[in-house]
Amino acid sequence: MQVGLGSLWAFLGHAFMLDIIATYIGWPTGSPFQLEVAFANLSFGVLGLLSWKFRGEFWMATIIGFSVFYLGAA
Repeated sequence: MQVGLGSLWAFLGHAFMLDIIATYIGWPTGSPFQLEVAFANLSFGVLGLLSWKFRGEFWMATIIGFSVFYLGAA
């Protein structure tokens, strides 16, 4: 649930408060890359919430994808 809600929160920031978030994390404002990051966060948000519903091993794939993305972003 934390991956789902946290990623949805990150999506909202990157998609709707672009300049504020860009300045906060040290990116230049107006970068189209930020929208790509927004939709990556949206996908992990949806997967995180679906993991709560489907359970089983679905959550493992979500956590692996989420972890790889965030390791690359670090």
